[in-house]
Amino acid sequence: MEFKIYNNLFGKKIKLPKNLMIEIHKIVCNSILKDQEKYTKEQKKKMIKARNYEKYEEMLASMWIMCAFKNNKLMGFCGIGKKGNKYEYKILQVVPESRGLGLARILTDTRDKKAWEMNIR
Repeated sequence: MEFKIYNNLFGKKIKLPKNLMIEIHKIVCNSILKDQEKYTKEQKKKMIKARNYEKYEEMLASMWIMCAFKNNKLMGFCGIGKKGNKYEYKILQVVPESRGLGLARILTDTRDKKAWEMNIR
């Protein structure tokens, strides 16, 4: 597994590849659509609408994002965003074929460690 970090929290502009942003957006939207228990159809429609690609691209471009790849395929990702003066954990997704392998734990543990190093509490 290969991990890459894109840190745009502090005004840096490390451009995320367009195909990576599209893949992240697709994974998040598919996760919402496939959820059978938490959300109604109407709630899912609203959630997807709120995540239109242009807005999502803008959000991703200003976050700290860590991505996990296997054979150049995106397997999971997590992020930290900034809202006003506060930082918040924004996204965590692991693709279905990588679930149960501990990838979410690796992503969140690394995110927590990096947040601490960046003095984000």
